[in-house]
Amino acid sequence: MGDANSYLIDLDKALQLKEEKREKIERSIAFIQEKVWGIFQDKISSVKIFGSYSRDTFIEKDSDADIDVLVVFKKQDYQSQTYLSKIMSFASDYYPRSVVYADHPTIAIELEHLKFEIVPGIFVTSEQVKIPAPKNIESKWILTNPTRFKIQLEKSDRNNRYLIKPTVRILKFLNCINDKLFDSFDIERQIANTTFSSSLIKDYFYQSISSLEGIAKSEKQKKLISELKTRRKRLKTLETGGLSDYIETELKSFLPMP
Repeated sequence: MGDANSYLIDLDKALQLKEEKREKIERSIAFIQEKVWGIFQDKISSVKIFGSYSRDTFIEKDSDADIDVLVVFKKQDYQSQTYLSKIMSFASDYYPRSVVYADHPTIAIELEHLKFEIVPGIFVTSEQVKIPAPKNIESKWILTNPTRFKIQLEKSDRNNRYLIKPTVRILKFLNCINDKLFDSFDIERQIANTTFSSSLIKDYFYQSISSLEGIAKSEKQKKLISELKTRRKRLKTLETGGLSDYIETELKSFLPMP
């Protein structure tokens, strides 16, 4: 016998990084931090991890997921391309057997089927840094706050019985098996800004379908949301009828265990 809530709890557990994998990532992060500090020394103020890994919304099943590393320099002595070249030299020297390449505005290192992306930044304030601007932007630098959304997400998670992050992970997985029609960060931001009123992850998942409708712009996105709403209606009908076995079968048909 199964039910939607139990199934989604188990799915989220399956999506989270296994301890052995997390330990490997942490060792790689520690190595990068140690070597970066050794090379740049007093020229940098910090080496930070940001992005989905730091927010605990990283899912290994996303082939495009990466570990984001921000190297913050105390002051701007060069143009952005020079900093990227320095990071590229570091990566090439310390990872000669790995695939290393420029992925503007970052330098990417592929390690054991995981990608680390290192981006140089210039200290502005305790909250803001300048990072190299994407190529489609005329300016050389853009301002960013690498921790602001993490703080917002964690506050939302605390205020919602710690069910925001599990919901995000499940939705990101659902997005992956549907050709990634939505941007992963857009999913996180939309769910973090959604008001929930339940204590069950199944209700968070059901409500999130309606929430994602708010950012569905393309026809393919709208079609997926329409299909998910039909699935939701069917699941609720099965719940009302107490047909637990059919509930699990229905969930597996569009949201299988990884």
